[in-house]
Amino acid sequence: MAFLDAKVRLVWAKLPTMRAAMLAHPKAEWIWWVDSDAVFMDMEFNLSFEKYANYNFIVPGWSSMLYEKKSWVSLHSGVFLIRKCQWSMDFITT
Repeated sequence: MAFLDAKVRLVWAKLPTMRAAMLAHPKAEWIWWVDSDAVFMDMEFNLSFEKYANYNFIVPGWSSMLYEKKSWVSLHSGVFLIRKCQWSMDFITT
């Protein structure tokens, strides 16, 4: 229940936490955010980082809801990958 920034609450509290993780782990290429209420069902799942070589931010969701219905619930921000790079640092601090 502790926050890195007392002014930032709820879902936005993950931003300073991700930034701190990026700074604390200089050799890491990716940060994998997983909300505390997420459940892993496949313990043998492996991430294919080669698949994401050209991307900096990977957010799971439903493309039909996003592009066709323009629904705000089409993306799931509770689990995502973000590459540790300048683009990502700029993205999470703006």
